Amino acid sequence: MEYNDDGVPRWVERFYNGLWDILKVLLIIGFIAAIIFGRILFDKWYFSWLMK
Repeated sequence: MEYNDDGVPRWVERFYNGLWDILKVLLIIGFIAAIIFGRILFDKWYFSWLMK
């Protein structure tokens, strides 16, 4: 079993790095989706307000 400088097994380090990469991608996708969804909702609300 290989260990890094902190005494953490290599597979644990790899696992956490992979997990962090997935998390970052999900955060970016979620952020973009929230912006798009927010724009759609805002436009609907804004236009319905304008039509009054």
